[in-house]
Amino acid sequence: MTNITFGVALIIILIILPGGIFRRAYLSSEFSNYHLRASNFSEIVFTIGMGVLMQCIGILFVKYLVSRYTIDFNIIGQLLTSPSQTTFKAIGDYITPIFFYNISLCIFGFILGRALMYFVLTRRLDEKVLMFKFDNEWNYIFTGKLFARKKNDEIFKYVNVCVAIDDSFVVYTGFLRDYWLNSTGQLEIIELTKVKRKVIDRKNVEGVEQNNPPHTEYKFEVDKLLIPYSQIKNFSITYYDLE
Repeated sequence: MTNITFGVALIIILIILPGGIFRRAYLSSEFSNYHLRASNFSEIVFTIGMGVLMQCIGILFVKYLVSRYTIDFNIIGQLLTSPSQTTFKAIGDYITPIFFYNISLCIFGFILGRALMYFVLTRRLDEKVLMFKFDNEWNYIFTGKLFARKKNDEIFKYVNVCVAIDDSFVVYTGFLRDYWLNSTGQLEIIELTKVKRKVIDRKNVEGVEQNNPPHTEYKFEVDKLLIPYSQIKNFSITYYDLE
């Protein structure tokens, strides 16, 4: 039973690893969160499917272009059913070409994933075809990529952020400089620069104190301001295309 378990685990690893490397390379852009969750069935199927596809490509490559070696499917079948000492000895005799075959397949998966990512981004297919859209919605929002006329247009993002503090609302305005996501891909912190601050008294807004102005502006001279997303009530973004 132990040998069977080991053989099945080995085959699964050899299938999943190239697919996982391909997926990691393809989703390595800033537009991707890449948080592989074991509970996400579609991600597992995609990874295994790409691994099987690359193994098939590797088998065809060895069969038609590498005459020195052949892939023995009988050994693979024995690994999955009833591996014996003879099976492991046969693998050990060719461990070097087997090792380089799988390393080459992983490198091929990485190159293929990166090439597909650059192809999608340079052709802006993620904006035109839904299946190519990356999963990091925040990056699409904060970069203004969808509003750029050309690929290399520089977009400035002017942000208004409303934060509730006690009985007042504080509105911070400034240019978006950076942002951070947590381990689950959710927005955690945004960073503003050239910040201005406006305090709005909630009581005045509700009509309790009509004699006072509803808001007061304060100078707020800081190089950058970090705002936790959990404290933000709402925010708006205005995009400026330099062109």
